[in-house]
Amino acid sequence: MTLQPIERFNLDAAIIFSDILIPLEPMGVEFEFATGGGPVFHHPLREMKDVEKLRNIEPEEDISF
Repeated sequence: MTLQPIERFNLDAAIIFSDILIPLEPMGVEFEFATGGGPVFHHPLREMKDVEKLRNIEPEEDISF
């Protein structure tokens, strides 16, 4: 799947959304994928107080795969 945009558009690299999004849910960031679009964040981080509410995670415990 990732090679398709690289080959089609002659890019150097591609990022898969799930790679970036995996730690967000355990950190307390709620989001969903909109039909025909990308991720939609229910409460975007707009101020430092929003960032301070994020939970530090332990990947081995908080992400099961």
